Amino acid sequence: MKRFTDIEQLRHVIKRVRSTEIWKAKEKYKEEFDGRKVEYPVIDFFGTVKLHGCNSGLVRNATGIKYQSRERFITVDNDNYGFARYMGEVVGEEALNELFDMISTNPNDEITVFGEWIGKGIQKKVAITQLEKQFVIFNIHINGEYVPNFDFYELPKHNIYNISLAPSFKITIDFNDAEKVKDEITQYVNEVDAICPWAKMFDAEGHGEGIVWCAIDAPHNSDLWFKTKGTSHKVSKQKDVVQIAPEVLESINDFVNYAVTESRLEQAIRVLVEEFGIPNELIDMKHFGKFIKWMSIDINKEEFDVLEENKLEWKQVSKPIANRCKEWFMKYIDSF
Repeated sequence: MKRFTDIEQLRHVIKRVRSTEIWKAKEKYKEEFDGRKVEYPVIDFFGTVKLHGCNSGLVRNATGIKYQSRERFITVDNDNYGFARYMGEVVGEEALNELFDMISTNPNDEITVFGEWIGKGIQKKVAITQLEKQFVIFNIHINGEYVPNFDFYELPKHNIYNISLAPSFKITIDFNDAEKVKDEITQYVNEVDAICPWAKMFDAEGHGEGIVWCAIDAPHNSDLWFKTKGTSHKVSKQKDVVQIAPEVLESINDFVNYAVTESRLEQAIRVLVEEFGIPNELIDMKHFGKFIKWMSIDINKEEFDVLEENKLEWKQVSKPIANRCKEWFMKYIDSF
């Protein structure tokens, strides 16, 4: 299966762009922009509403149609919040082939339609939990490549929509001075956090999660994708809604407080439920190994630059992180 790529923070994209070889050769490559010489690019981005549901996918290849969650193929008998059952039994193969044929009629193409499975009973703390279940497409992958033009792929009569229906956002990031765009992005994120644009289209009101950004001239380039989340959905205790650079901390304990947040801990529980198929009420200490493994991988992946900035190594923080996670995990399973 093709797993949808992880989307990073703006600070990660800034570091990546500034370290790309073509821009590192400062003496050899400079570009005129706005009447001045610049060392790094100036890139236009568009943003779409980030929906807090379950990452899901529809796959068609020469062998037929399959359904997937973020990490595994799913079936009616081994499902994830009813996604496989809904697609297989409610929507059906004929309608799904209609959707796939909008993308390509070549039977040998490997097509993955990525989207968010949202609605009642799937997540908490967001307005879209008031909606009847629906699948919202946000990307297409064909034969090893992401496809940028996907705004017309949908089946509204089957509650399969496209994220492009919601209002979008536009910004310009000057990677020579990224700080300039920080307030503008923060304003957009706060607007979505206050009132979710997607839920509002279906006459529901409440909080949204955030915004996902892609480069306008290269929307298929996942190296330039980044996410900005509202305060209630942050998985780390950063001072600002939008981070241009890694957080500066004063101690190991500060890092643990920064990285081991309620949002990240709850996300690890969702992984046990969604990807390992463990019912919430059956989670116990024998599952702590999977829980702490996911937490460790996620913190390393998302906060590696914060560790580096604060001259910390994983071996210094791993034990206090594990202790904090174990304390929380034990309280969680005792609540059932």
